[in-house]
Amino acid sequence: MLAIFQKGVVNPPQELNSPAYPPSSSSSSPRPPKLPHQIVDEFLSSNPSDSFSIKFRDNALLACVPRRSSLGAHQRFVLASPAYLTLRDRGPYPAHKVLKDLEGEFGFVLYDSKSGRVFAARGAGEEGVGLYWGIAADGSVVITDILDGMKGSCGKSFAQFPAGFMFESEEGLTSFEHPWSEIRAMPRIDSEGSHVRS
Repeated sequence: MLAIFQKGVVNPPQELNSPAYPPSSSSSSPRPPKLPHQIVDEFLSSNPSDSFSIKFRDNALLACVPRRSSLGAHQRFVLASPAYLTLRDRGPYPAHKVLKDLEGEFGFVLYDSKSGRVFAARGAGEEGVGLYWGIAADGSVVITDILDGMKGSCGKSFAQFPAGFMFESEEGLTSFEHPWSEIRAMPRIDSEGSHVRS
């Protein structure tokens, strides 16, 4: 799964940005971030017979390589649609309560093209579903479940989406386990001793 949102549609935490390039002369330094069209082309070429993408004007691009499972793609979508409607409309329940009540491991991104809103979440289990986000060369936000793709696409400006958190384009990043707690970024240092991301 790959989702790319233009700068302004999604405003990620500033700590996700890595210091500017050019990288050090070390051969182990990652390549600079790529542009969105390069990222999606590489993603689609990784599995050309099954992958597909959908572009929503210039705001968002979603791409997918369907996984083989007992549920067909249509059934997986049907399961996601009521969940999205519940999160969107919420009734008497805030999003953090809906997510807290979900069982099992999950990581997902939803885009409402009508309102231009993005919603992403990752389950509370540390060892569960991998979900990563980063920043492309033009400032677009990239979200994927493929770590290797993220490493090659966003240079050092990426991190694992935090477990037990949700991101809403209007509200930002919040914990659905502890929604009223303040969030603090923890700096990370790479093998060369330089600040990478939080």
